[in-house]
Amino acid sequence: MEKAIEKLCGVLGSDAVRLEEPMKAHTSFRIGGPAELFLTPENAAQLAEAIRILRRHEIPVFILGNGSNLLVRDKGIRGAVVQLSGRMSALETDGTALYAEGGALLSAAAAKAAEAGLTGLEFASGIPGIIGGAVMMNAGAYGGEMKDVVEDTPLRTMMSGKAAKEDLIHQAFTYPHFLVGAPGSPALTDSNGNPWCASYVSATADLTVDLRSNMAGECRAKIGYENLIPLTDDPLVKETLIFLMTREVTHYQQFEAALETIQPNFPPAVFQTSPKYSNLYFNMSQGEDARGPWNQGKSTGLHEEWQYIEDPLKRVRETDGLLHVEPQGTQRTEESVRKADEKLAKERSNELLAATPKQNIQWNKKKKK
Repeated sequence: MEKAIEKLCGVLGSDAVRLEEPMKAHTSFRIGGPAELFLTPENAAQLAEAIRILRRHEIPVFILGNGSNLLVRDKGIRGAVVQLSGRMSALETDGTALYAEGGALLSAAAAKAAEAGLTGLEFASGIPGIIGGAVMMNAGAYGGEMKDVVEDTPLRTMMSGKAAKEDLIHQAFTYPHFLVGAPGSPALTDSNGNPWCASYVSATADLTVDLRSNMAGECRAKIGYENLIPLTDDPLVKETLIFLMTREVTHYQQFEAALETIQPNFPPAVFQTSPKYSNLYFNMSQGEDARGPWNQGKSTGLHEEWQYIEDPLKRVRETDGLLHVEPQGTQRTEESVRKADEKLAKERSNELLAATPKQNIQWNKKKKK
């Protein structure tokens, strides 16, 4: 930590690196314990270098905006808090566009745009946040959204050169969170501050759920590699990416085949769900209705006839909040579902118990004195 602080002071200046900074001074609720490190970069170059130093020293990073509606525990935040609002809040116009740094307040940006006679950002005048956070989460109000007004971001600019593309691929390989988290989000760590790793893989103890989760993970990994392939001209890197992408499809098929060996495997897990609601489609569309196999004919898993509710509000009122609904378009009954739940729960419990070693399992053995 000391070496990292020394390097950070060299990049940001000692006045921009604070230790044990009370977070209550930086949140709208005025609560929160100290941040182990509190950094206030002045520009994008300083921010990028500070993040590189923190990652190199495996220090968790939390990006702080304006602190609106942010709750910080009394114990504070371990690692580094990087505040964008304040110093990184420049706003400029050239007559046709507004240029804003990530820490600029949305309200200030809307006012600046109005002064310059630029339209489109009026919806943001009452949103208590900063430009960086608004772009990341596509903030919006009164029918307007950031995606409708943002013309360009540094990420797009970065993607224009070969060196930048290769750096993107390098980050994807060496920092898995790069492909998972949104830009500006804090680094994923465990309770000890260790970087994201395979220990975060979770299981539910039900294979019909875990296998589907695995299949979804393979899909996300596949599209990640697919997006990286066009970014490199190096034939060896490209071949490596193609190999990794292909293996995700291989794994998907293996998980899918394993799922099919479990019968029944739908609905996922044990409980078979209520026949009163399982085939109801509520038409919540505000525009043209869309009909298809998702709301007409038979459902794919339970093979029930879809019940198209044209006026959801009327149906809810007629049935006292759906309390008094009778199953329609299905052969399942609440009694048959109850029996199926009991039967399947017993089967799965027996399978789990049979696969659990009978010996005493513990993490460590206490030494006898």
